[in-house]
Amino acid sequence: MVKKIITYIIGCIGVIGLLASIPKVWSKIPIPKSLLADKIFTQANVTIVSIGLIVASILLLKQIRSSKKPTIKEVPIYHEEDVVGFRRIKNK
Repeated sequence: MVKKIITYIIGCIGVIGLLASIPKVWSKIPIPKSLLADKIFTQANVTIVSIGLIVASILLLKQIRSSKKPTIKEVPIYHEEDVVGFRRIKNK
């Protein structure tokens, strides 16, 4: 449960960053000049990091969901030599 919440938070940060990198929004955000002088905190870099966070959160969610699926094995039920049904058994 905690992993899922952290993954959703990472995805939300990615979406917020992606929305912040839109030119109209980017121009309204007060960014300190010291960050802009290094050319590291640019609009393109924020977009790339945001897309990376969104992709990472999607992959983590898929991994969390696939690891929790219980495996169910179907065992035949016989009546003399005929198969009359199947019983489901959970594998541990």
